[in-house]
Amino acid sequence: MDCCKVFVRYITGVLGHNKRHSRGIPGGYDAEHYNTETIHYRRLPAGEETVQTKVLVIDDDIEMTDLLRIILVPEHFEVTTANSGTKGVELSRQIKPDVIILDLLMPVIDGWQVCREIRKFSQVPIIILSAVNKPGMVAHALDEGADDFLLKPVPSGVLIAHINKFTRRINTGCIIQHPKIDTLL
Repeated sequence: MDCCKVFVRYITGVLGHNKRHSRGIPGGYDAEHYNTETIHYRRLPAGEETVQTKVLVIDDDIEMTDLLRIILVPEHFEVTTANSGTKGVELSRQIKPDVIILDLLMPVIDGWQVCREIRKFSQVPIIILSAVNKPGMVAHALDEGADDFLLKPVPSGVLIAHINKFTRRINTGCIIQHPKIDTLL
């Protein structure tokens, strides 16, 4: 069993893999949307109605999307997950997230293609979270429209800081559009 699975099961108190239960997390989570590819969870502080930052996590690794949800929900992010590129593009049209966290290496439609498809209809900030550490692949992701690149594993505080950076820019209207660079100097 890989470390991510062990960590998720340790944090959630789950020995099996049953997504229909609250996973033993204090405060409980409401599964607003449930199917085999997408789980939409949200938690608000008791008695508090706030506008949450909507984060869409697109990664084919279910344990990784579960882990990111576990990290982000207690920080008051509304998290929707998709475990395929196709579902991720579809959800980005439907829910209009404030920030997207995207893996590069996925079957059928990879992260580069997902990024390209999303850029056809949205300028939502896209943070690439990937184990790929090759400069050419990173540059290609940024050229396809990604706004940021973080290498797995990333400390949760760093990930949250990057999401907050884009949230601040959205709230102040300061998202900068970068022209696509076709050649490297």
